[in-house]
Amino acid sequence: MSQPHPTPQQARLLGVRLRAARSELGWSQEKVALQAGISLQHLSLLERGLSDGRTRSPANPRLGVLLNLAGALSVDIGHLIEPLQVDYSIFPEHPEHPGQGA
Repeated sequence: MSQPHPTPQQARLLGVRLRAARSELGWSQEKVALQAGISLQHLSLLERGLSDGRTRSPANPRLGVLLNLAGALSVDIGHLIEPLQVDYSIFPEHPEHPGQGA
């Protein structure tokens, strides 16, 4: 059985949520990465919705990484990943964005 993979939109939404939680605390990426026990590069990629900067593949972090990030940011893990339905209003270039006029 194959593993489900996040869509690029879901990965970007995770990144938006991570960045928003970090900004709300007024913390730098360096501080969050240190608190979560991950590299600065890893956090930077996740905030951009990526797992690899070269291939531009969608972020797909392991559960332990998500738990560490949620703990560092003092948010429930559910805040980061549930629901993983996309709010297209934050992606103005997407065809389902309310302003695109389908």
